[in-house]
Amino acid sequence: QDLCGVTMEHGSGPEQHAKRRAEAEDVLKGRGGFMLREAKRLNHDTEDGGMLELQGMKLGSGPRWCLEPWARRRVHEMVEERTSSGGASTPVSALMEEEAGPELLGLRALCGTMLGQALSCSELADVSFVFDDGLSLLSGHRAVLCAVSRSFHAMFRSGMQEARTGRVPVHGVTRQSFRGFLEWVYLGRGGVETAASDGRELWVLAEMHDVVSLKQWLLCEGVHGGSVGSAMQFALEAPWGRKDLSGACLKLAAEGLSEVEPGDLRGVSYKAARALLSSQMEGNRGLQSMRELGGFLFARMWCDANGVALCVRGEECAGMLELVDFERMRSKDLDRVVKPSGLISEEDAARLIQKSLMEETLGDAVFGVERSYGSVGTGPEQFGAAIRGVAVHGRGATQRVAACDRINHRVHVFLAGTSRLVMTLGREGLGNGQFVFPVGAAFNDKGHLFVSDMVSGRIQVFDESGAFLRVIGQKNPGDGQTPKPYGVAVNSKGDVCVVDGCHDRVQVYMENGAYVRSIGAKGAGEGEFSHPGGLAIGLDDSIVVADSGNSRVQIFSASGAFIRSFGTEGNGPGHFQIPSGVAVGSRGEILVSDRGRKDVQVFDWHGKYLQTIGPLGESKVGLECPWGIAVDKDGKIFMGDIGSVHMLGDCE
Repeated sequence: QDLCGVTMEHGSGPEQHAKRRAEAEDVLKGRGGFMLREAKRLNHDTEDGGMLELQGMKLGSGPRWCLEPWARRRVHEMVEERTSSGGASTPVSALMEEEAGPELLGLRALCGTMLGQALSCSELADVSFVFDDGLSLLSGHRAVLCAVSRSFHAMFRSGMQEARTGRVPVHGVTRQSFRGFLEWVYLGRGGVETAASDGRELWVLAEMHDVVSLKQWLLCEGVHGGSVGSAMQFALEAPWGRKDLSGACLKLAAEGLSEVEPGDLRGVSYKAARALLSSQMEGNRGLQSMRELGGFLFARMWCDANGVALCVRGEECAGMLELVDFERMRSKDLDRVVKPSGLISEEDAARLIQKSLMEETLGDAVFGVERSYGSVGTGPEQFGAAIRGVAVHGRGATQRVAACDRINHRVHVFLAGTSRLVMTLGREGLGNGQFVFPVGAAFNDKGHLFVSDMVSGRIQVFDESGAFLRVIGQKNPGDGQTPKPYGVAVNSKGDVCVVDGCHDRVQVYMENGAYVRSIGAKGAGEGEFSHPGGLAIGLDDSIVVADSGNSRVQIFSASGAFIRSFGTEGNGPGHFQIPSGVAVGSRGEILVSDRGRKDVQVFDWHGKYLQTIGPLGESKVGLECPWGIAVDKDGKIFMGDIGSVHMLGDCE
């Protein structure tokens, strides 16, 4: 059994020659469907008998499949690896050759030497490749070619002219792409020559000569933002189909086409571009609003690159745009990007903008840190640990942010717009206006600040100037008492809701401190709690509680009746590890901070997952220990973290 799977037989008579020739033709015809001109004679002294021919390269009508971005990316990665490891600087040309470990250096040197002989057409190489112009400027080693390729092995044992003369015709392939092909054959990986080649030609050569590893490399590394359009068109135009290649292109599109530039789409067919756009719109990565914006930008780039507009090839323009759901886009994207493009009418743009203004939520925004308040430490504007209690009040220049510094026994109040410290409340102690371990904060409509202290077992109230007003609760057991208060919130009527961590319940007081009711008890059933943490007030004065120990959020009516819960333990969207704080947006969105997952998840009022804000979320924000959380009427999020409160705003 030889390398190409054809059984060798002893003897060299006509029957054996004919059988080997037929087997070779079967092997060659099965590799990618390229045409083989049948030889009329098997006689060794017939000059043209058995010549193998490629009847033209079927590359399609699309643009060149560019591979240079892979080379730039690979060099960048290798430079970063060397820099991070403290290695000496190396020329870029040399970096491309430094992928092997020490154990392979000898073999790599041997292969590199033989490749150099092939590319320089050395007399030590025993196979010459003849191009369409009749020149033979590249060569190869029969042993290497046969070891790597079944078709070359069949060719050189068939008795045809190639085997006798060592001259192999190459039709319709540029010398550069064939140099790249030889580089892969000899070295088994991409390099300088491969990067300068046309991916279409490399693909066809890999099909013809059964070099599976080259096809796999093109699928994994050759399909990127700059080449996905040309690669997709090349795949679609093949009469027999290239489902593996088109599948790789569609997979990349589903992950997003943000790396595609206008020049990359010039000459790409409508069919290929629409297939890519359709895959991107069906993907589930990122925010829906950003997917729609990305889809529109891709459609606009393709239209601009190919001279397509509503009045020129209008059907193709409409066919691209119909894949974009403009009603899911944000109002500012419609106004800044879609409206000026001229690809939809001004009337439609105005209608869509107005609709979006009415319906868009915090789930559509891409959040980033706009400013931070405080740092880690014991100084005048610092915090000693992760911040459990955060509250915000007002709008504009007078908007204030309050945050509990539990380690340093105080509460800082900042101006939201400038990060300037306005005042610091408290010092260590049990007297009025003093704190032992403040953990919860909330403002009422008057701007009075309510602060819960889990060690002293009380809630203290301060006016806008920071003056002490009164105390709610005492460190005693029983209804109406607050032996270990955590989160605190105030509803529109002025009622104060407090999490009682000692008894796993929520207690409600009137503004003057009179006890109203208790909600819940210890357990895992509906309306029961296990280590509840933060709480917030809904638009209808309903009560939203982070049930940390049960890894869920529970919602109660203003009167204390259980409404629903959502979430289970886990790491996926809509799951929780340690839900710690909650806040409610101006359109009923529920934001849940999770110090176990180190992120914030956004839900609609009914518990439908919208997005994640965090290192791995749709909104990429680095959070270390997100805990206390508040949101203002303009959609700004104030996130308590280790030593700082971060203001998160829509950054796109």
